[in-house]
Amino acid sequence: MKVVVLDTATLPVPLTCLAWTTGWKQYPATSPDKIVDATGDMAIAVANKVQLRRADLMRMPQLQFICVGATGYDCVDVAACHD
Repeated sequence: MKVVVLDTATLPVPLTCLAWTTGWKQYPATSPDKIVDATGDMAIAVANKVQLRRADLMRMPQLQFICVGATGYDCVDVAACHD
């Protein structure tokens, strides 16, 4: 599976590419207008502060899993994920 990390600069420790991935991209930060482009054909998105909202999520049909690197998940529109 392909993985994108959208905001590495906000994480307390660096993430490294996992052996099972077939693609790995990471960005120090991703502006709201670049989220869809940054996810590209990635199946997994890791976010911390980046807001994943309905309008963007609906344009990412390939996305299968979202990992939030924080204690809460208010940065993700969970209702949109269910749709």
